[in-house]
Amino acid sequence: MIGRAGYRKFSIGLKLSSFIGTEDELDIMSVLHHIKDELPAQITIKLWYNEGEIKRAQMKKFMQDWGDLLADYGSQMFCLTENNNRSYSAWFNIFTREESKQVHNVGRFQYYCEDNQVAWMGIFSFINILNFHCKNESRDDTHTERKSTKYESRYSRKS
Repeated sequence: MIGRAGYRKFSIGLKLSSFIGTEDELDIMSVLHHIKDELPAQITIKLWYNEGEIKRAQMKKFMQDWGDLLADYGSQMFCLTENNNRSYSAWFNIFTREESKQVHNVGRFQYYCEDNQVAWMGIFSFINILNFHCKNESRDDTHTERKSTKYESRYSRKS
């Protein structure tokens, strides 16, 4: 059964094995911690890795350090194999071009990290796109309401 987080419209995907146990882990997870309460909509973090890339001890330490934060986001983890590659999809993915070839459903938006870039920069791009989409959704609702009011007044004059 999928929880409420499974129905969130917006999600960000990160390759866990590219930063777990590295210096970038603290940076990426700290950014996610600091932006949590400032996002315009609820999001899900989707972490993926290929089979055999992460050791059990690494995963255990990662979950001890960041489990509460991941739970707040309603995070999902995917161990990709040849058989279940199509089961993963995220609205916005952050990866290298080489990593993107490993994922069948690359998502609606992608941020490609080059060799000299770090993944947390992609999180800020995600925030910009998320803000843009959330503003557009609120404008669409307002525009629709004004439009329906205009037509209602037109019909009321005819009677």
